[in-house]
Amino acid sequence: MRSPLAALSLALELFEKEKMGPLNTKQKDMAVSMKQSVDKLTAMLTMYKGA
Repeated sequence: MRSPLAALSLALELFEKEKMGPLNTKQKDMAVSMKQSVDKLTAMLTMYKGA
């Protein structure tokens, strides 16, 4: 499994590319799943901070 930071930087890279031009479907799916992973991590971190 990739580290959260590696996943985050890859997701950000894909979103940067999206701004410059359209992504193919596979890249879009990857970006969406990365974003979901980042959202999950953010939620988990928020829970730990609140605990």
